[in-house]
Amino acid sequence: MQTLLYDSLKDKINEARRAKHDVRHHIAVMQEYLNTGRLDALSEYLKRYGESLPDDSLIRFCENTAANAVLLYFAQQAKSTGVDYIVKAYIPSDIFVTETDISVIVGNLLENALDACKNENSDNKKIAVNASFENGMLCITVDNTYTGTLKYTSDGNIISTKHSGSGLGTQSVKNIAARYCGICRLEAKNGMFYASVLCAAKQG
Repeated sequence: MQTLLYDSLKDKINEARRAKHDVRHHIAVMQEYLNTGRLDALSEYLKRYGESLPDDSLIRFCENTAANAVLLYFAQQAKSTGVDYIVKAYIPSDIFVTETDISVIVGNLLENALDACKNENSDNKKIAVNASFENGMLCITVDNTYTGTLKYTSDGNIISTKHSGSGLGTQSVKNIAARYCGICRLEAKNGMFYASVLCAAKQG
């Protein structure tokens, strides 16, 4: 995930936080208009307030800023391409995996999932993300609609559909998982592609 994109998404998240924080002040103003019978002024205020709100698609998926930024970005991409996007994520802000590594893991898995869905002819395309952190283990799974057939290199890596050789993104994810004493598994069956990554906190 490029730094500029990440910074832009983080700015939008902060904007949403500020809007939520300011709600009580807006309520006080609107209550005053209502109490004094200034309904025209109230109507105009509501109109301007609505126009000032950030994109309502900025849902907070998890506490981790990096993961949330990537999840938000692909939520918007999935929406624009008609792909159902389901997220259930618990990734705390303070975690042993660096923000850069989390961005690479989630970003690559979701980019591949979205690309696969774009190539599907079905009207029921979906991406389902699950992420959890428990007992020092971070587990991230991304499942997506996929009716194609996987092809493998001689060393067992999945051949990329974008260029010759194995996928660079998935290899990056595997390398990161290995660095955290974890694993990355990829498989396709029953009309779905399943990607799972497990990272473990170093002991001692």
